[in-house]
Amino acid sequence: MSVRRKTGPGMLVSHVLVWLYAALLALPLYYLLVSSLKDNTEIFSSAFGLPSKWLWQNYRDAWEFVSLGPALLNSAIVTGAAEILMVAVVVPAAYALSRDEGWIGRLIERSMALGFLIPGFAALVPTVLLAISLGLYQTRTFLVLYYVGTSIPSRSCC
Repeated sequence: MSVRRKTGPGMLVSHVLVWLYAALLALPLYYLLVSSLKDNTEIFSSAFGLPSKWLWQNYRDAWEFVSLGPALLNSAIVTGAAEILMVAVVVPAAYALSRDEGWIGRLIERSMALGFLIPGFAALVPTVLLAISLGLYQTRTFLVLYYVGTSIPSRSCC
């Protein structure tokens, strides 16, 4: 059985649009990489141009003077812990909701879907006040719990 591909002007337009979109998404990455190899005056004088002098020293300076190593380690710890906790919470809930056909399952599913209607910043102040009162403010634990809590749409029902 052979697969017949669609051809015509519609396909050409869609391919052009997809490549334009990909280029648009790659533009900030290009800017980041090119700017990282320039000094400050050259970043502001020619933002998207290639550097006149490639300053590889910027990477060493960022690693040593700004303590980039511990920052990357903290990010990896927080992200890894949040992802593990997220999977541990979401997978059993999704399994239970997919198997339940009663009115309680529908009610829980609909209340979780309502979480998408509440913007994340609406709960930011109460969340920070709660973290301060629990002594979790400015800790990795707070970040992990915050990432998990704001990624699961059930934050509105509980």
